[in-house]
Amino acid sequence: MVSRKRVARLMREAKLKACVTLVTRRIPGLKRFLKKGQNKILGMGPTTASIQIWVADVTYINLKGRWCYLVTIMDRHSQRILGWSLAYTRTTSLTVAALSHALRKGRGTKGGILHTDGGVEFTGAAFQSALGKAGMEHSVNRPGH
Repeated sequence: MVSRKRVARLMREAKLKACVTLVTRRIPGLKRFLKKGQNKILGMGPTTASIQIWVADVTYINLKGRWCYLVTIMDRHSQRILGWSLAYTRTTSLTVAALSHALRKGRGTKGGILHTDGGVEFTGAAFQSALGKAGMEHSVNRPGH
């Protein structure tokens, strides 16, 4: 373990400066738009099998001054990444590609739950259609959580 002062001193000596980047911005009316899903795993306990609950999210990666978007789908029980997709655009097709990759690995997804945030790439019609074809339910986290 190291103290905060030591890290600050070492960064000064190496002439390094911390940089905080604001990736998202506030959009009026967005919370009303995101309320259209419900959190189905809120009261659930721990999982007992690997096909019960999958979780997905988008990660922003700054690659040579340009933002990339990485969508990952993880099995909550085994904590293994089942599917992923990387692109320069944050669209529903990116999330559908990650879901199709995960569905190739996951067997017996009927009745499973995919839990995501309320982003438009997860609540879009193409993604919802792909979830319906796989027989999975969609659980959406509450805004701000």
